[in-house]
Amino acid sequence: MEYLSHLYKEEPYRDYIDNDPPFSLAVVGKKNLPIAESLSRFSESGTRFRVNYFTDIKTLFPQKVKVGLTGDVLGIFKSKWCSKHLQSKCSCLMFCLDWDELGETSLDEVWLSNICNQLREYMNYSRSKVIIALVTSKEVNSNVNSIVQIEKLQYDVKVFLGSEFKYVLPLFENGMEVNSAEKLFRMALELSTKYHKDEVSRIKNSRLDRSYITVRRKFKIAWHYLVLKDVKTAKRYFEDAYRSLRDISPFCPTMESRICGTILIYHIIRAASAESLISFDDPYYRLCENHILWLGQAIGSSSSEDKPVARFLKLLLLGECYDWITKYTVNITDNVKKDLMISSLGAFEDALNMNCSSSHLTDVVSVPFFLGSECCLDSHSCIFYSAQSTEILSERVQELLNRIGTMEKPSLEALFLLARANIWFRKVEEVIFFLNRLREFTMGTYQECEVFHGLLMEVYRSLDGKPSKKNRDEVMFSFVSLSFGPGEGNTQGRYLRTFLDMAKTNSWTDINLYYPKKGHYAPFTCLCSFSEYYHDCSSRAKLNLEIFTASVESIIVESLSVTISRFCDDEKKASNTILVSKEKFQVSLKTSCSFLVEIHLDEPGFYHCANVKGRVNCNGVILNVEWGLNNSVTLQKIPRELEIVGEVLGPSRHRPWIYVVKPVCLLEFDVPNNITAIEGEEVNVNIVVRAAKNLEGNGSLVLPYIPNLYEFTGDIILEKRSIFRDSQTDYPAFVLDKLPAISQSSPLRLSVVYKFLRAGKYMAPIFFNYKSANYSDREILKRIEVNVFYPFTPTFTLLKVLPWNITPMKVDVVFGSENTLSIPESSSKYVQHEVSILLPPRDGINEIATIPHNNKSIMLYNGVKEKREKSLDIIFSRGEEIVVEISMTCQALRGLKVLSLDVVTAYDVLLISQAVGQLPCCVEYLDILTVTAKVRVLRLGKYSLGFIRIVLASEDGIQRTMSDLPLPEVGVESTPFSLTLRSPSVAILGSPFLLSFDIVNKTESSQSCELIIEKDEAFFVMGGRTQWSFCIGPNSVKSSEIILQPLRVGSLKLPSAFVKHLSSPGSGLTFVCQSDSQRVCVLPS
Repeated sequence: MEYLSHLYKEEPYRDYIDNDPPFSLAVVGKKNLPIAESLSRFSESGTRFRVNYFTDIKTLFPQKVKVGLTGDVLGIFKSKWCSKHLQSKCSCLMFCLDWDELGETSLDEVWLSNICNQLREYMNYSRSKVIIALVTSKEVNSNVNSIVQIEKLQYDVKVFLGSEFKYVLPLFENGMEVNSAEKLFRMALELSTKYHKDEVSRIKNSRLDRSYITVRRKFKIAWHYLVLKDVKTAKRYFEDAYRSLRDISPFCPTMESRICGTILIYHIIRAASAESLISFDDPYYRLCENHILWLGQAIGSSSSEDKPVARFLKLLLLGECYDWITKYTVNITDNVKKDLMISSLGAFEDALNMNCSSSHLTDVVSVPFFLGSECCLDSHSCIFYSAQSTEILSERVQELLNRIGTMEKPSLEALFLLARANIWFRKVEEVIFFLNRLREFTMGTYQECEVFHGLLMEVYRSLDGKPSKKNRDEVMFSFVSLSFGPGEGNTQGRYLRTFLDMAKTNSWTDINLYYPKKGHYAPFTCLCSFSEYYHDCSSRAKLNLEIFTASVESIIVESLSVTISRFCDDEKKASNTILVSKEKFQVSLKTSCSFLVEIHLDEPGFYHCANVKGRVNCNGVILNVEWGLNNSVTLQKIPRELEIVGEVLGPSRHRPWIYVVKPVCLLEFDVPNNITAIEGEEVNVNIVVRAAKNLEGNGSLVLPYIPNLYEFTGDIILEKRSIFRDSQTDYPAFVLDKLPAISQSSPLRLSVVYKFLRAGKYMAPIFFNYKSANYSDREILKRIEVNVFYPFTPTFTLLKVLPWNITPMKVDVVFGSENTLSIPESSSKYVQHEVSILLPPRDGINEIATIPHNNKSIMLYNGVKEKREKSLDIIFSRGEEIVVEISMTCQALRGLKVLSLDVVTAYDVLLISQAVGQLPCCVEYLDILTVTAKVRVLRLGKYSLGFIRIVLASEDGIQRTMSDLPLPEVGVESTPFSLTLRSPSVAILGSPFLLSFDIVNKTESSQSCELIIEKDEAFFVMGGRTQWSFCIGPNSVKSSEIILQPLRVGSLKLPSAFVKHLSSPGSGLTFVCQSDSQRVCVLPS
């Protein structure tokens, strides 16, 4: 539609696709400027007027032209209907009278009658509303004669025009007076609005049937609503008109129906986008997609439409619809947007090619009477031959090229269309650019290459067969690819003849061709392969060359050479060119040639076939073909890149690289496989390196270490060490370089000292590197398995000290108190056994931050304390004595020598005594060393009692190791009571004795408590209260006693006694008096 609107000089197409038509105002008279200035005052009000000026009313009447429907013309939309309503058949007519010329005399009734008859005739024709304006340059005048004259004029006009005419409008001061201008604007707006509303009502009341006239009438209603700025209602009628058109159109619609339907779709999209944004899943988007499919229907073969014109217009409609969707749709994905733009470009390109396919140039003709009927009129059959048509399409294609060219990742189709379009504009540089990007996609088959290189040939033809020096190579490579590619023999021959003609025309006798070049075929292809991966420099290396081609006809290769390059440390050292064949040989699709070349490679390094050059004689045109690798590739990248090619073709056919090395000398690197030690111990490790030959060069030993896990000591480290951080393990390491020479009779012997700082299991690596001048360099890695144990595994036993008053034995009953003993409580055992388990560093309890957590080969020992019995913990009170018994099991396989042992207590823990055997002493593997310490706790809370510091010595007594063993934690509370037991130590079977209990309240307030004595009828007969509740005053003592009669002989445990605190809200057990140590010895009677 936009194309047709620019093609014709008239405005019908432009007026039909105007989605914001204004009110039209026809002004008849001589004073046009005052009217225009009056309406311009309200130009910012949002209401537009299209003002048309006429000198006579007769010029408003159109000349009647009778046009019949001929051929396949449907007559849906009259081409000038919109233009007529905007130019001559206006919304409102203003007839201007010059008040200054008329004066104050009465009007000529004959003249006025003639004017009114013309106005009445125009009103009957156009149904427009009429304004009669008196224009004067005078100011507002309240002269009685002027008012009477206006009323007289208004009365006379009403007599002639009827009751619809309201009044005559006076315009003072040439229309510049504010009130006059506002009256003019409001009256024109009111009458124009009424006109369009009346037209809508009139058309709605007409009979609607299923015909193209119904489509036309619905379009008229929608257009009037557009003028009234009721976009929503206008859209609804446009949709109704479009549905009606689709319902009555055949399966293969005429081009007239497609053009009229596209006009309706354009208005629907613009109206919908004005209401709200059209999204990708919007119904209007799908409506436009469906319309595109409808436009793409085949052109009916039985119709009388001009087929070339129909195809041309069909492409234009498709291109514009794709472009409209792209512009007016939001939230559309980038890929879909690219596809739409590419489809639009493809349609416009095809139309442009049709336009250029004809050599006729014809002037632009007039718009047909019915829109879209160009295909049915002989006078419009060549509208796409004109130069103006070419210019319009070129601008449209160029616009799309600019938009698509900014895409970040254009598709394969987009690149092809961009290249093809730039060929038409003769922009060779752009064509080459897009073709190079197109080459980045797949170019695997000959058919793909034929399409690709066909575009380059079009470039060649667009340059009149004389490409520039800059574009010569691209065109030349394309012709060679098609001449020698895997096509049919006739196809190859046709392209080869064209190529030779071009070469002779441009005097190309010696052409250089470099391969591999993606998407291009060479006159011949070369595969080269060394017979070995590694080669000893003492003999010649063998290189196999295989030459083959896809050409059906034989080609002549006059000479063949190969260049071998040597690399060392990624640096190219030297190159050598070797002539493979001095004689001519032929090669074809059915016949290949093979050559075996022996090359002397005397220097160690990495060698590869840099290039293979051949000279091909093609009917007098010499093609210098060079196959080579990228010179920028590194030593590490070359093998893998060529291995990939070898995997496809087979490693025996293509392996153009070889490693040339020195002879190998056997080395033995002896280190211990494993080391067993204790934490803190230093261990000597002997390293021996033996060689089968005498080596000349320099060696180094790398000793990585992990801080806080293990380290190295000794004189050899201090003398020769240099520290660096290993790039592979990221550990610090000692480097021992400038090592002594190694010979067959004199091996290298070193001794290093490991100091193991943390117990665990881990691997200690050792690297040995030797750079030899006469043999191959060697690198050897050994890993030593290290198992480091704690010196001792302890078992802790905590004993509570309780007071026990022992009384002497009498004849009948034991009573009174003579002696008090402190007996360790051991009935409620508090025994902990420490077990060492292996955990990764990240899971350890006492892990060290510098130890790497990601090393799976490191496992650390962590001590875990386990209780042997599930019993209540002993409650210790402040000031109470605790006996700690530590049984330490030796874990050193070779045994340990204990030089000294000291118990170091924590803050507010007083050491009373400690006992250990005679020191120094030797402890063998799994022997137990027992230490006993008595301490007094003076602080409340839960804390460790301290630690034991042990000084150990090695077997030779020279090495000293200090080890700290932590003591267990205890809980100390402030208890309100203390309980003292009084009983004899010896009793007679069957003779009763007295067991007394003294409960002491240590607080400053009275306390309620309960004494419970556990019954034990198997050993004693008990007399007295076994459960007693009582109150104790502050800092006072309450005593109780029971009589026990033993029933058995032996050492019997006394009954258990419990004290419960009843005063506190959470009353319960606060003190227990029970012990295996509190016994009585019962003698026989």
